[in-house]
Amino acid sequence: MQVRLTESRDRLPLDRAQWNGLAAQNATHSAFQTFEWFDTWWTAFGPRHRLFLLTIHQAGSIIGIVPLMAVRGPLGLRQLEFIGTPNADYQDLIIPEHCDEAVRAVCEFLHGVRGRWDMIVLRNLPSGSPTIGVLQTACAQLGLRLMDMERQPCPTLQIRGREEEVRQLLDRYSVRRSIRRLATRGALAYRTLDTPEEVGHWLPVFFEQHVRRWQGTNDPSPFTDEAFCAWYRDLAQAALAGGWLHFSLLECGGQPAAFHFGFSHGGVLSWYKPSFSPEFARESPGTALISRLIQDATDRGLGELDFAAGLEPFKDRFSNLRRECLNLRIFSGPLLHAGFVAGGRLRRCARSSWHRVRGKSRDDAG
Repeated sequence: MQVRLTESRDRLPLDRAQWNGLAAQNATHSAFQTFEWFDTWWTAFGPRHRLFLLTIHQAGSIIGIVPLMAVRGPLGLRQLEFIGTPNADYQDLIIPEHCDEAVRAVCEFLHGVRGRWDMIVLRNLPSGSPTIGVLQTACAQLGLRLMDMERQPCPTLQIRGREEEVRQLLDRYSVRRSIRRLATRGALAYRTLDTPEEVGHWLPVFFEQHVRRWQGTNDPSPFTDEAFCAWYRDLAQAALAGGWLHFSLLECGGQPAAFHFGFSHGGVLSWYKPSFSPEFARESPGTALISRLIQDATDRGLGELDFAAGLEPFKDRFSNLRRECLNLRIFSGPLLHAGFVAGGRLRRCARSSWHRVRGKSRDDAG
């Protein structure tokens, strides 16, 4: 088994069909592992990074992909991260077969070139990924320090097999009340945008609405960056051609009240980038949009609506299952690892002290 490094997009040793064939068989396959995701993201943001893509070869065939890139991290550290960070909700090594042997081969290769990196940061690894345990074992055998960082909850609404529970969720008074309130502003109409012409027409409206929605906040819209808009345009057309784009619009009185840009891939509807018009903010258009997405997923026979990483309150209202994602760090040397461990302890002590002081202040005020 051989591991080879590709540092130029023009020298990629496999094509779209080969890449997607491997990704489709992977234990944690999702839209974020497709060739379309890699290709469009790298076209938009690749010039800001350096490619560090690994392929695993056996008997003349490519049996795995580790899509990494080299970036400058905090304090100028040389980091390797998954291509697509921080925009991909789920990430993993793409190794559908011979996982143990292949992951060990990858770790041995990375150990051999550890002079080129200080830290590997692997974000949003599904906790059920078979690669995690092998990574931990292989790193320990090679003397590479590995740190399990914070874990992210991933709320999900399971639909298949729980249809009655989903029906009751949609029939809740709070959901029906929100929809009725929005309907007082005009007739509601929900539809998916399924043609290149519709997608091309409505994407700029979606961008503009998202910018207005977040204008003046501490978290401005990424669509103020033309590279981000270009990526979405390319990704939308590529995903549409691949049959897994799910771009939907909720209209109120003929006006776009809310959008959702997501994916219907592998029997799962993935929540990704929502938006709603500030003009309808008081009527909670997000609730009406989610209810329509749930009904849409049910009508299509999809297994679940995956709300992905993050624990916003609305996700808990509409989920019945909580998975986890892991963030792992691998260090090329013991000193850097020790520094991060010490820094983590200091942060925990500082938080604990702050909570104690805050609690004492409240007691004194009482």
